[in-house]
Amino acid sequence: MNLHKILFLTVICVLSNSITSSVHAAPITLREYESKPKLVLVVVFDQFRADYLTRFSKRFLAPGNAQNPGGFNYLRQKGAYFPFAQYDVLQNMTGPGHATILSGSYPYQTGISTNYWYDQKTSESVYCVNDPEFGISPRNFFGTTVGDELKNAGWPSHVVSIALKDRAAVLLGGHRPNLALWFDPKKFEWTTSPYYSRTSPLPDWVGELNLEISSQKGQSLKWTPSGNSSGLSRPAVGTFEHDTSIGTHESIEAPYGIKLTTEAAQKAMTAFRLGKGDATDLLAISYSTHDYVGHHYGPNSLEMEEITVAEDRSLSELLRSVAKQVPGGLSNVLIVLTADHGMAPNQDWIRAGGMDAGTFDPKEIQALLNSALNDKYGTPSASATPPQGAWVPAMIDLNIYLNHAALLAKKINPSEAEDLIKDKLKALPGVAFLFSHSDFIAHRLPPGILKREIEKGYSPERSGDVVIIPKPFYVQAGDPHAHMTGYSYDRSVPLIFAGSKIRPGVYSERAEIVDIAPTLSFFLGTLSPVMSEGRVLNEMIQKTASSSSTD
Repeated sequence: MNLHKILFLTVICVLSNSITSSVHAAPITLREYESKPKLVLVVVFDQFRADYLTRFSKRFLAPGNAQNPGGFNYLRQKGAYFPFAQYDVLQNMTGPGHATILSGSYPYQTGISTNYWYDQKTSESVYCVNDPEFGISPRNFFGTTVGDELKNAGWPSHVVSIALKDRAAVLLGGHRPNLALWFDPKKFEWTTSPYYSRTSPLPDWVGELNLEISSQKGQSLKWTPSGNSSGLSRPAVGTFEHDTSIGTHESIEAPYGIKLTTEAAQKAMTAFRLGKGDATDLLAISYSTHDYVGHHYGPNSLEMEEITVAEDRSLSELLRSVAKQVPGGLSNVLIVLTADHGMAPNQDWIRAGGMDAGTFDPKEIQALLNSALNDKYGTPSASATPPQGAWVPAMIDLNIYLNHAALLAKKINPSEAEDLIKDKLKALPGVAFLFSHSDFIAHRLPPGILKREIEKGYSPERSGDVVIIPKPFYVQAGDPHAHMTGYSYDRSVPLIFAGSKIRPGVYSERAEIVDIAPTLSFFLGTLSPVMSEGRVLNEMIQKTASSSSTD
């Protein structure tokens, strides 16, 4: 064997050993495995695209240490950081994302494929956490969460979920939280649903928090830049000037909304004595303000940069509170940071770069399709009980719904009407692919990643009869800063685990959001949520608990 071959084989062996050691981390001992964290802290930033942590990192606080932690940079340095974790689904939104994070299951199982869908029985749009009996509840969500499994196993754990958005709090909390708390923007107060407590929906401490917020109503609120810009953003309109007052929706679209969320989390920690009991507690927080700012100003705006900087400061404050309350500090806390979805770049930025971007108008598409179906089949029967209305009664987030009762009355095969719709829409600018309910059942789907995303993200009972897959940078009219695709800008989010059993570092291995729940379940010694499909992120598990990632 010549020298070149020897060198080649040596390099291959070294690389092979390196790859094997990085993927197959040495196991922890039984004693270490049975030592559980006092608290699991899950922090979600709504619409936090993966690149925000890299774009704005120079403006974040210094990492600090476990006694005085910074925000994002503390977790990035002390934790296992997967910069571009994935949602492997067709349409990325708040409801589906939050339903995935602590269930480890995709929308085809959870039933939460979109935020809203059309119900053929009631002929109405259904909100993903709407409940005719209790107003808001998790009844539309199928399966369990990590918190539910703690309860199912009999542990005396406290499970609390908090967000400004009701769907975020409900879908993180699952079916059995001690409290799912969200903010009513009309009443401008924290609230919950009688689903969780049939007698006394709100604890006293929440009432006290609401009184404090009520006393602030009407106060002037000015949002100004907190420092020098990174140079990667620009004000949404000319200059950065935002003046409003507490009590308006605009006030929770500013750092005040972040402050409200962190304060509620701190109050909940004290009230439930989280991290001080005989079993692991779980606190899940979602910062909805980030999404409000994104929809209002877009991801390339200085407003988005500034709100991310404000979140960094608030995250640091939250971590300091947790470190002080939990016995043993952050070494007894398992932290997860992630997001529910990303967002498309500003359309004007895309067009300025010479690339194609555009919108779909649902009303125009509905009118076009109803006209075509009327020409083909005549109008739906108005004498039916109830009257059958239009052939296409709804188009919600690129999901087109047919009137099944009208089709049945005229003995029309649904697949025939679906094909007519596809034929009418395929030439529209911005349409990349179309598929129907019949295509899904027959496995006639677009190839590659799209096929995989459809199979995981389509709910046969709730998704549209025909679904538009747009070209990149095309969104639904009325919301130029939208997120409803499976493209990288919508599906890529950061994922960080930090704790005493976590090996710090930046990981290039593919991680999916469905991996969070089974990984947490591994550390908690509970069954994974019932429909969990993810894997345990073994590569980041620390060999010994003594070399803590939060020192």
